[in-house]
Amino acid sequence: MHLNCNFILYTDGMYHCTVCGFKYKQVVNRNCGPDYSDGVGNRLEESLKWFSITKKTGCRCGALRLKMNRWGPDGCLEKENLLYLVSSLQTEAERRAWPLASSTASKLSAEGLIRLAVRRERRRLKREHKKSDRISPVAPI
Repeated sequence: MHLNCNFILYTDGMYHCTVCGFKYKQVVNRNCGPDYSDGVGNRLEESLKWFSITKKTGCRCGALRLKMNRWGPDGCLEKENLLYLVSSLQTEAERRAWPLASSTASKLSAEGLIRLAVRRERRRLKREHKKSDRISPVAPI
């Protein structure tokens, strides 16, 4: 399934797509590609909600969630991507004054939450795969 980009003008002067997370200097007519509305980013969002951490106006949570969904479980654990994700969560933690915003605790807890999200997404994908492999019952002829 392909979706059209849906842009919002952020305070940085850039247009951010709420569907795929891409940024542009001007609105463009663009097809986002596959539907990345569910994935690792959603699992991270669910974990953060457990700690009463939710999306706020002006945060980049939606773009980060979609980026993680696009990367998938393996992509999120690639060294460069993992460092980017940890840094993004640390920056948001400091900006919002979350309880574990000290550098060492923040890095460890951010990486732990990302790895937990990856495990949960792999479990979800495995269950989904098993469901699709089931043979549907056929009425006797």
